[in-house]
Order: sequence, then structure tokens, then C-alpha cells
Amino acid sequence: RAFGGRHRLSEVYGANAAFGQASARPQSNIPRLDWQEFEDHVSELTRHGIAFVYLLNAPRGRGVTDMSPILDLVGALSSVGVGRFTVCSLTLSAALRKAYPRADITISLTRRVRDLEELKRCEAAGANSVYLDAVTVNRDIPLIRQLLASTDLNVKLYANVSCVRDCPSMDAHYRLFSGGSESESVVRANEAFFAGCTAIKRWSPVEWLQQPWIRPEDISQYEQLGVHSFKISDRLEPTEVLAMKLKAYLRGESPANLFNLIDGAGRKYKLEAGKTRRPVVRSSGISPDFWAHISQTECGASDPKCDYCRTLADTIIDFPELWRQDAESVLANGSIPAPLRRRLAKAVESDRVR
Repeated sequence: RAFGGRHRLSEVYGANAAFGQASARPQSNIPRLDWQEFEDHVSELTRHGIAFVYLLNAPRGRGVTDMSPILDLVGALSSVGVGRFTVCSLTLSAALRKAYPRADITISLTRRVRDLEELKRCEAAGANSVYLDAVTVNRDIPLIRQLLASTDLNVKLYANVSCVRDCPSMDAHYRLFSGGSESESVVRANEAFFAGCTAIKRWSPVEWLQQPWIRPEDISQYEQLGVHSFKISDRLEPTEVLAMKLKAYLRGESPANLFNLIDGAGRKYKLEAGKTRRPVVRSSGISPDFWAHISQTECGASDPKCDYCRTLADTIIDFPELWRQDAESVLANGSIPAPLRRRLAKAVESDRVR
């Protein structure tokens, strides 16, 4: 978050499986703390001037009307110093605003806000802030300008997003966590989404380049548009990896290997330290005109047929050749969601024709 021309870490987000409310993660991946441990965590953040944002952002069906268990939890959280909440449901946002007028409410990425009509609904539901949909909005600069000009909400963007552009399975992936299930089938389904996403990028590195991530060097460009809050993920990463990511964005300088900033320890690629050769994405090969390509061209670094993007990907990205075979194996065994399988098949066919 920018404060008077400088940047700082302003908040940390998370959830606690012990509290019984789902967030947009499999419950088995979420820490389980007792109340004293959780309160100590919040107190330590507060001591350093950092707010804790509690996640209540699992997508919920339209028929969910009993908000009392969630509101009871919010009351308990408020009593230990938590005043910020991220939600998906606008019904929940409105209920929170009514029950806790001083709560700071952010509409989650899982809501996928990407048009003016939805933005106005967020305002009407009493939200303070909103995340715009990363996979469709981050590189649509005219749309960002339009939305910012039409709202008084604090607009936030997800900076180091590693999802493929215009992901055809995004909604289904988010819905997977609606019930907070810890079942083995949910965990397997979650891994299948990741397998499909990474297979697409393994086959065609231009897809990695066209993920809608925001480079640290381009944060200032988004600030000029009027965006001053940026999310950095992933909370499941080791502390040293998260520290590396934070420092890169605070300094406005990407690491030598941009892959480390976007994909961290490479969990989604199942990289093993010392055993698997890491992909290399050379930051030094991305010239200052990359922002101009995003903001001023029809491609917007989102057209897989774009010669500029393909040439740049060929120049700066080194994915192990073996990974193409892995991608073909994923396509052949049919273990990934159908929309991602069709996307991968299209990329394979396009490259063969090319």
C-alpha cells in the first residue's frame, strides 16, 4: 500500500480452521490455532502497525440466509482486535455493515468484480474496498480507468497472480471451497485445477508471460491510475519466500528470476529443491516498453498469437523441455477439468500448426 509516496506492508490476511467458517482454501491447508495463539498473532501484528484481515470469502449460494454463526464469529474476532474482513457474499457484507458499522469490509477476489454494475452492488452492500478480478482486469487498463472513475471504494489489485489469463475454470475452482469441506475429493479436485493450469504453461511459455501478474517495476503505473493497494500471495509459502516477494514490491524491483516472484517455491509445479530444474524467467530481458505493450496495444499482453509476446517469451523464458512431455501426458490422461483440457489442447494444436 502506498502512503505519501512510500510503500509499506499494511495488512496480513488469513483464516483459522478451528473457527469453523470456510474461506477460499481447502480447510486442510488452513492453520488450526486455539484462541490464545490467534490472539497473540493479532497482537504481534498490531504492535508493528499491521492489521489482520480475517477471510470469510468462500463463495456461498444465493440461498444462504442464516448469517448468525458468521456474525457471532465476527463479534468474537472483534473482541481480540480484528476489525477488517474480506467477504465474497454481498448479503454477508450488508449484514456485517448493519451489525458492525465500524467494520472494514473488502469484497474478495472470489466475487470476480469486473464490471460497473457489480461494482455498484458492492457499494450498496456497504463495502469499503473491493478487489477487481485479477484474471480479466489486471491488464485491461481502459477498464480499470473506467471503474476507478465510477466508484469511491478503495480498489485493490492482486499483484503476483499466477493464474492463466481469462481462466475458463476460475468460477468452478472458487466454488470448490463453498462448503469448507476437508474431504479427500476436494483436495484431489483442487490439485486437478492446479495441474491443468501448470500444464498449459508448461506447454506454451507465452501463457506464463501473459498471466495477469503485475511487475514491481509497474506498480507506479497502476498508482498513477489510482490504485494504491496490492495483494501479494501466497500465504502457504515459506516465510523467507514471502519476505522475498514483499521486498521486491517495496523496492519496485523484480528478482533476477521473475518465476520466483510469481510462483515462489514452485508448489503448483511440484518442484523439489535440488531435484527439479527450476524454470527461469529473466527479468533483465523485459524492457520498459512492456508496460506500453500492456496499456497501449490491442494485445495488452493477453493475445496468445501476439508476435511481441511470443518473441519475448522465447527470449526470456527457459522451461525444461521435459515439461512439454509432462503437459502432453496430462492432456492424454484426462485428469484435469474439461475447460482447462480444451485450453491445453487448443494451445498444442496452435503450436503444431505454427
